[in-house]
Amino acid sequence: MVELSLLIRSLGRALRSLVGKSKGKNVATNVAEQPVGLTTIYHGCMGLPQELIYRIVDMLRDDLPTLKACSLTCKAMLASTRHLVHRTLYLTRRNNESVPKKRNLHHKSNYHPLCFLSHASKRGILQYALEVHIRDPGMFTPDTLRPHLHHFQTLDRVHTLTVEYYDAFSWANQHKTCFAHFYPTLTSLTLRRSAGPYRLLMDFALQFPNLENLCLEHLRDEIETALDSTVPDVVDPSPPLNGRLRLVGPGDAEPWPTLSFVHELDKRFNFRSVELDDSFGVFARYMLGQCAHTLEEVTIVVPPCVVGHVELISLKFSGCAALRRLTLRTVLPRLWCVAYEMLQITTITSPVFREFVLELGGLFSDFGWPANAYWGRWSLVDQFLEQKFAGHDDFKLIVRTGEHRDLQTFYRHIKGTFPLLASKACIHFETSPLIDKHWG
Repeated sequence: MVELSLLIRSLGRALRSLVGKSKGKNVATNVAEQPVGLTTIYHGCMGLPQELIYRIVDMLRDDLPTLKACSLTCKAMLASTRHLVHRTLYLTRRNNESVPKKRNLHHKSNYHPLCFLSHASKRGILQYALEVHIRDPGMFTPDTLRPHLHHFQTLDRVHTLTVEYYDAFSWANQHKTCFAHFYPTLTSLTLRRSAGPYRLLMDFALQFPNLENLCLEHLRDEIETALDSTVPDVVDPSPPLNGRLRLVGPGDAEPWPTLSFVHELDKRFNFRSVELDDSFGVFARYMLGQCAHTLEEVTIVVPPCVVGHVELISLKFSGCAALRRLTLRTVLPRLWCVAYEMLQITTITSPVFREFVLELGGLFSDFGWPANAYWGRWSLVDQFLEQKFAGHDDFKLIVRTGEHRDLQTFYRHIKGTFPLLASKACIHFETSPLIDKHWG
């Protein structure tokens, strides 16, 4: 961050020096005697042309700390970076507590839920928000939002909404009033650690007419009540739902929605990508079947623990005629344990299937061969992929891992597990530091 600011200042000084030499005068020449174009440059960011400023900002668009540092450099850089610095609005308890408030002597607590929303609106930064992340356990309710609703409704450009601890009961009859301004633009929704009957949760999710991507994480189903029976059916026409679906299970023995519920959502899914993480087999299998006609990518996450992982043996891929990529994300010790369940890969019949990805974390410091019973089952997968798909020049088995001191030994073991694919040069290795970070 500091180096970038110094670089910008150095470039500005160099440019001003060149301009002064070209005129045969000192850089401090009176601005009134200079051409209009040069006067504009002097009013830019330390002498830099605005086009170069745009280029710098675009290169840093995903580096928020550096963007914040650049915004402090000068007014021109501030104006060029604000739309990126404030593109995500976080409505969290920490941000609420950071807002200066006058103490109310009649209340023991000085905490006011969602006050950051009004604080941000008064400073004119809500106009830049494209993503909204709401995380305030127990505090995001219609009653707490109502005093700030007119500020909330100015968020008319948001395309991504994440709500943690959403309470389906408290919002059952008011979510359409409070979230209607998101209808024209919202395309991605995440519900995380939310509670309530699944029908109420899905009624909230499917109200957005342009919704493409849906993520449901760690939902807690609660007993259906008379309140649930009064909620109308999901709006029709339903949203396109033609992007990405991510399902993260509750992490224990609590089941996903019953089939009697999910059958009510028949023919509403057109997802092209599905990720199953800690999800139980019956519901996962049904969801795959619902969007089989459009499904192009499937990602299965198998956690280190045995309880609660995706029951791979129950998944069927025979109906996924457009499937192009299957990804298995797990840690190395679990790879050998799911070898038998991964025989379900032999149900793939898609003529366009081209990538099988093994994304592995938790590599051992020293590698030893797995038990013959396990790697022998992977040999059946190796044989199926070689016979069915390896004849295509663009077919790949991609093995993606984190950094490791002895990757070459690991690569030899993978090639020994898939000798037929290795003989046809179908195995490709990739490394990414994000994999080890994901598994912690």
